[in-house]
Amino acid sequence: MDTMKKVLSFIFLGLLWFFSSPIYVLVNIFVYKRKVWGTLLFALLSPSTWVLTMNTYHKVSAFYEHAYRLTSRGELSTITGVELPVYQIVDKDLRGGRFNQKYTNRYTIEFKAQPDEAFYAKLDSVCLVDPHWSCGVEDEQIAYSYNRMWGKGMEAPEGQSPDEVLFVNLSITKGRRKAALSKGRW
Repeated sequence: MDTMKKVLSFIFLGLLWFFSSPIYVLVNIFVYKRKVWGTLLFALLSPSTWVLTMNTYHKVSAFYEHAYRLTSRGELSTITGVELPVYQIVDKDLRGGRFNQKYTNRYTIEFKAQPDEAFYAKLDSVCLVDPHWSCGVEDEQIAYSYNRMWGKGMEAPEGQSPDEVLFVNLSITKGRRKAALSKGRW
């Protein structure tokens, strides 16, 4: 996965460089009436083009991580240790800082179909053995909650870096198709 992320990052940077340089060239040729070859050479070698490209890349990747990291079914299933039913995010509330600042994002997820009894039986059994899962009664319905923090000396879940300071909270109520997900940096 990490190799794929690097390849996609390289492709993104190349495309950004490819599209930002021609805009620079066109503005210089048609607006400022400068020579074509000098402008082309300067655009390809210009440190300002490189800085613009890197700055844009970092802003886009920081936004992606802030908004969408730890929200996929695969990532959540790996972290929680329970294969979650197929779901989609129906509402999101993005709050807090970017980059390495603290933030909390809240999502409402909706399962594509009502989870079956086998899923709830799995949650019942995992609540007995995993300290991050808890079960209780809420509004006369059984509620399941997963709470996990890692970083700053706390053990990271499988597939996550122990150097990151993140948390994930997932709340599922039996009989409801919607669930609540919170995640962020603490």
